[in-house]
Amino acid sequence: MNLTSPKVPSKIAYEKDGIKWGFQVKPFQNCIECFKLCLDPNLRPPDFVSLPNIYAQLRQHDKTVQDVVRDYLQMLYDHTITTLTRALGSTFVDNTRIEFILTCPAVWSDRSKNATLQAAEGTGMAKSCKIRLISEPEAAAIYTLKTMQPKNLQVGLVLIVGYGVLLLIGGLV
Repeated sequence: MNLTSPKVPSKIAYEKDGIKWGFQVKPFQNCIECFKLCLDPNLRPPDFVSLPNIYAQLRQHDKTVQDVVRDYLQMLYDHTITTLTRALGSTFVDNTRIEFILTCPAVWSDRSKNATLQAAEGTGMAKSCKIRLISEPEAAAIYTLKTMQPKNLQVGLVLIVGYGVLLLIGGLV
């Protein structure tokens, strides 16, 4: 996270001195971005995403989409564990059950979801943590329900609208 954005960009750059990812990638630096969208070849990406550019970058670095997703998740995992260890100490982190919950678009095929899980399992996450995959609308609904104050809960419906998805949830909200 930086001061202007709560989301880490899905960017990765392969350089002679190693991998740069997220905010380490400078503006206009040669990098691969929006790569996770290539995990589901049946979906049409947003207009701002150039699939030919992504595939050209993959060929340039002799990588598959799954390789890049794995490398990105490895960098994310390493950063997370380093940050937690710095803040809480290695004894605490080593003895705490950590669970990674990855999200994916609701419209993704099972094949694409499986490719995401396989990429995550190829990282350090699988060695020390539990990994789960849920849809982005599920994640939004869970976050909303967990952050709402109990006194504000009312009976009703929630409608979550996202890129290509519409989810209707009934129950206590």
